[in-house]
Amino acid sequence: MDVAIHFYLLLVAVQFTYIEARLGADMSATRGVKVSSEEQELINWYAAQKHRSISELFRLSLLDEIERRYDRELYVKAKSEYEADPQTVSHQELLEKYGM
Repeated sequence: MDVAIHFYLLLVAVQFTYIEARLGADMSATRGVKVSSEEQELINWYAAQKHRSISELFRLSLLDEIERRYDRELYVKAKSEYEADPQTVSHQELLEKYGM
């Protein structure tokens, strides 16, 4: 597997702690990730380039991945609901319905 892909997967794998922090959860838990020396060099270089800690990079990346996947699930659900009943409502109709 390509080193860049490894790096991305590592970032995705650890960012969950950031969600806990944003929700006010305790940040005292520690997560460990095994990486090769080449991956560690890449991670260190990237963190230095972005002026962020490795922990912060992992958290942010995993949050982004979770958000993308959640958005995708919402899209798939909305699309299937629309396909089952393709009725649409105009913007004007919505405004009138809600008295705006």
